[in-house]
Parts: sequence; C-alpha cells; structure tokens
Amino acid sequence: MINENVHSPYETNIEISPIETKEDNQLIVTKTLNESKQNFLINLNTNHNHRFSNIPLFFIVKTFAMMILDETPLFEKFSCKYGSIDVFVDHFLPLVHGFESYWSDFIETRILLVNALTHLMVHYAPTISRIKKKYSKFFKLLLGLLNQSDITTQVTAFRCLTKVHQRAKCIVTRRAWIKMTMKILTFCPLDSPVLQLATKYIIDRKPNKFKLSSIYNKFVRNDDVLITCLPFIQMIHTLVIESASHNDDPSEVFVFLINKVINDELYSNAALKVFIDAMTAFVENIEIMNWIIFLLRKSLIMSALAEYRKKYRKRREAVYQLISKIMNSNILYIQNRIKQIIKSISMFNLCLTLSQLVVAQDTEIDDITFNFLTSSINDEYIENDDLKVFIRFPFDDFIDNELMEA
Repeated sequence: MINENVHSPYETNIEISPIETKEDNQLIVTKTLNESKQNFLINLNTNHNHRFSNIPLFFIVKTFAMMILDETPLFEKFSCKYGSIDVFVDHFLPLVHGFESYWSDFIETRILLVNALTHLMVHYAPTISRIKKKYSKFFKLLLGLLNQSDITTQVTAFRCLTKVHQRAKCIVTRRAWIKMTMKILTFCPLDSPVLQLATKYIIDRKPNKFKLSSIYNKFVRNDDVLITCLPFIQMIHTLVIESASHNDDPSEVFVFLINKVINDELYSNAALKVFIDAMTAFVENIEIMNWIIFLLRKSLIMSALAEYRKKYRKRREAVYQLISKIMNSNILYIQNRIKQIIKSISMFNLCLTLSQLVVAQDTEIDDITFNFLTSSINDEYIENDDLKVFIRFPFDDFIDNELMEA
C-alpha cells in the first residue's frame, strides 16, 4: 500500500488510496456517508477494458475527475503509460450529455467531468490519438451545454470552450478555427449573461477576420434580440469598420444601428457613436453612402411628420441628435444631402426644429423628398397617427420604393 491518500476538494466524503501489484494498478475508493464507509476497488488494467460495471457511474466520474484535476501522484504515474489518457477520453467523452437536467447531483457531476476532459484536451493533447476528431466532438458537446438553463453549467461550458478553442489554434486548420470562434457566439442564448463574456472574447480574437454575415444571423436579423451589454455594441463597432477593407456589405448593420439610435433609449448614444464612426469608414463607398442617405431621409421625414402631429417626442429628439452629430463630422457628402432633404421638408412648412438645426437656404432641394411629399401630403401617411411606418423594419415597400435612390 502506498502511504499517500488523495482527498478531493470537490467532494469531501471521497478518499482515494492507491495500491500497486504486479498485475494491476488498483485504487481503493472510500466513500463516507452518515459516518459509515463504503469501499470500492477499481482496477486500471493495462488492457483498458474494465467498464466498472459494479460501481455507481456518478461515483466513478467524480473519482476520476478528482484525480485528473488535482493531478495526483497516482494520476501522474498512470498517465505515463502509453494510451492511458486515451482511456480517460474515450471512456468519459460519451458521458457528456447536453440534455436539460435539474438534478443537482447530475449537474455537479457533469461540471466535474467537463472540467476534467478540458484539462486533458488542453494539457495532454499530444498524447491523445485522433485528436482533431475528438476536439471537434468535445467542442460540439460544450456548445450544447451553453443552452442549459443552469447558469453554472453555462459558465463552465463557456470557460471550457475558450480553453479548448485557444488550444485548437495549434491543432486544426485556420478555417476550422475561425468557424469554431463564431460558433461560440452564435450558440450563446440571447438571454444569458454568458453572451457578454462571449462578445468580449470574440472582440479579443481580432474579429476583423470574420464575416459580418455571421453576426447578422445571430443578432441583426433576430426580431427578439435585446442588446443588454455594451461589449456587443463595441463588437458591432469593430466589425462594421473593419468590414470596409474586406468588401463586406454593412447595409443591414446600418439599419440595425439607426433603429437602435431612434428606438432604444438605453443604448441610443452608444449606437449613435458606432453609426457615425461607421459612416466615416465607408465615406469613399458611394453605394453605401446612398444607402445611409436613404435611412436618414426616412428618419427625417418621420420626424417632420411626427412634429406636425405632435407625436414621438423622444424619437424626434434622437433623430435631431443624430443629425447634429453628422453635421459636426467631416462627411461633407452626407452633410450636403441632409441640407437638401431638410430644405425640401421646410418647403411644406414641416418641422421648424430641423430648419433651425440646419441652415439650408443656399442649397438645392432633394428631389426624392420633394416629390414624395408632393404626392403624399394628403394621403394616409400624413393623417395616420402611426407614423412609425417610416422607421419600421422590415421596411414598408411603398415608402422604400419612393424614397430610395434610383
């Protein structure tokens, strides 16, 4: 008997005592419950075929997880044998289940198991056979755990994902690694606090290498999205600016941002800063500039009609703040077009606030705005109390066709 017992910091009622014989490496695992002790004999034979059929599964998982996470002398001795780490991985990887559970013992055991497997995958990767395949399988299992309602499981899964992801950079191809990076974000539940950790992690991984479309599918195109963290706004800021040099289309992001500016009081200022900085990044792209002008034209007409109807004061103020920031920027093309739009609106005696905000006497009119108001001044859009149709997303087809550049 080796005179060194191992006590787990995770399960205080478990004690592991190693034994050495000529034939087998053996463990005596003692579990104490209500002052009574129960001993189990576990063989770690060289053929690695023992399935511990006479011992409770949770007990086995906790025992080995303790050995691995503590890197006990017995584990160090055992891990030196060729194929031993493969035994742990092959035997316990299939036990990671992603199904929902509210049983505390199951949750605790699964967390221990996931942490132990992560430790092996990260620190003993060179000794694991078919490592790419096992990395891929374990990564998918961890992604599934992100959707658990138990927040402890979510946080544990995220931490393990980041460790495995960082280690995978030296194992898988760059293309596969980038896909893994975006999956961490896209698998995070929208209502989970892990979302904030994930967005910060993505930002730190140089997101300019990723496509904006990966973000659209998760957030911008999701009608139920609620931006609850500033790191997300920061990520959008980084992505949309970097996309200027990667020929990535940011149109939907601008729609998302202007919607946040006008309709989200909490994050209006944050979205406003991103909107202005993003416009500056695309100042040489006339197609994107015209798209932004289209969005501003809709917003300005909405503000003018809303002031006429004495409605939506806060939304109008958000639009005024947006226009004020743009007029103080260096984007002359947009500034001149805004002046033309405001002059066209003022010709119908609409929105005196805009006329006071931007001096536009010596500029031409915006034909699109003028023609739209001329044909629509007496129709339902003026009389309708619901003027949000001008900033509704998805857009109103009639308004869009009339207000978009030819």
